[in-house]
Amino acid sequence: MADTEETPILKVKPEVAHSNSGFVPLLLLSILYITSGAYTTVTVFTGDGIAKQPGFGQKTVHMGETMLWLGAAVSTAAFLPLFDIYGRRDLLYFAGVLGLTSAASALLATSAWLYLVAQFGIGLFLFPTGLTAWVLAAESVSPKVHNRMLAVWNICYSLFGISMAACCLIINRTNMSWRMESVFWYMPIVGSLMVGPLYVSESPEMAGKSDRIDRNESSLRVWPMVGYLVATAVCWSAVSMSFYALSYSSSSLSPDIYLNMALLAGIDCVVYGCAMPIIDWLSPKGAQLTSLSCAAALMLF
Repeated sequence: MADTEETPILKVKPEVAHSNSGFVPLLLLSILYITSGAYTTVTVFTGDGIAKQPGFGQKTVHMGETMLWLGAAVSTAAFLPLFDIYGRRDLLYFAGVLGLTSAASALLATSAWLYLVAQFGIGLFLFPTGLTAWVLAAESVSPKVHNRMLAVWNICYSLFGISMAACCLIINRTNMSWRMESVFWYMPIVGSLMVGPLYVSESPEMAGKSDRIDRNESSLRVWPMVGYLVATAVCWSAVSMSFYALSYSSSSLSPDIYLNMALLAGIDCVVYGCAMPIIDWLSPKGAQLTSLSCAAALMLF
């Protein structure tokens, strides 16, 4: 009988299973994730001001957006795996500090090449900061409410996008410099990183890492997941590329970039709100295939 029982790969200590489930830790982690949309889309609103800098131009703005996502791609392949080895909490704040340093360098840059290097640093360090904050928060809530909490966080992420479009429209009428406008959107991240170490604990996954057993069995389970991982990565890349391509080229859809960005975020709110019943109806795989097919058809028109 014992031979047929499934051996657990990871035992999480009960006392740390929900170490970040308090209101303050979840709030700080949520802010880090929800406001991560700021550094990925702020150049949509500040691009004209950046382009007016001596030696910059629109070409530099577009190259900066490319460098940011190149840094994000490098961090995904080389930096994020370290979070599963050395822990999430400390590396999150380390990456956050380096990311904000890169952001400050971008704001103070007087040459195009320095601005591009700084944009690469923002993608390299701030991208895993927001993503890891999401993982820490997700690992800290009860499995019973896990999916619903993810939907709520993504709705808040989209609501932040709507608020960002509205605020940038108001800021644009005040003739505020693009640097000060960017600082305004980085302030929530700065505050969360300053206060976070006082309240946020290590992930329960990492706290139970010392209790891993039967490594031979666990290693055999890795290979069946490779195909699933590759398929998921392809789908995620396709969706992300399409979404941010529309975001960065929103002025091509209509001259009013603020309305375009607000509509893109508003549609997300509706979709995330409907996601749970749709998944229950079609199953996760069916919902994904249906949504990708519909999106592909709409993109063609």
